[in-house]
Order: sequence, then structure tokens, then C-alpha cells
Amino acid sequence: SEGVPFEINMRQSYWGKLYPSPLMLRKLHELGGEIVISSDAHSAAELDRGFSLAVETARSCGFDHTNLLTKQNGKVVLLPEAL
Repeated sequence: SEGVPFEINMRQSYWGKLYPSPLMLRKLHELGGEIVISSDAHSAAELDRGFSLAVETARSCGFDHTNLLTKQNGKVVLLPEAL
């Protein structure tokens, strides 16, 4: 849906990869899509695991920012955050 960012999920970083693949992320970037990076943490110790890999991958696929989701005036909005 338009205006909804695509999630880079860091859970797969345990195995040295992310979801979605760089191929999918490159295509998403070509199409003008937005991203949000998510830890998918199952404990506090996992909150930033794989974050460097996610940022590096996003940059290599052409992205210069991720997005933060927040509520303003009762609506969810994207706030760009530089990578």
C-alpha cells in the first residue's frame, strides 16, 4: 500500500543475512519504496543485533534513510532518519 514502508527485518542476521534480500531491496528502491529497520528482537540483548548489517545493506541498495513510525494528530506518519 502506498505510504507504508517495507520492513528490513534483522532477525535473520543470526545467519548473516536479512529479510528481504538485497535483490528485493534494490527493486523496492527503484520503485520509490520506503523502508523501516526492525530488530524483531526476542530479548533486550537482541535489540541492535544486525543493525550495522541492515544499514550497510540498505545503503548498498541505494537508500539514504530509513523511517521512524510515529503518531501525529492521531495518524501514523513516517519520519525519515538518515542512514
